[in-house]
Amino acid sequence: MEKLQILWVSKTYAAPGAAVKMHQHPYFHMFHIRCGSVLFTVGEQEYRLQAGQSLLVPQGVMHGYTNKENITMEDYEIKFQILSNTPEPPAQQQEVLLSDNALVGQLMEQILQEY
Repeated sequence: MEKLQILWVSKTYAAPGAAVKMHQHPYFHMFHIRCGSVLFTVGEQEYRLQAGQSLLVPQGVMHGYTNKENITMEDYEIKFQILSNTPEPPAQQQEVLLSDNALVGQLMEQILQEY
């Protein structure tokens, strides 16, 4: 049986021109853009996310972002891992997931409030 373990939740702001350099984690990193837009680099691919869109970065994948707009970007972020209590490791998501489903943002907001 697999279990989701939330490691970190945050509401983050990035001023115009701000950047987070490329880095990686041994866990998943999910972003939901609340205001503004941002240019993400995930591996070799670029994604421009706008308010209402979400991005899931798989574990171990290099990623970073730059706010190239003239307004401050606001987002929700969650870092999590999937644990398994069986001898076999849990299945790992290796693809970047991009969504504009409002439900994702609502879920992340609720998690942020509870943590």
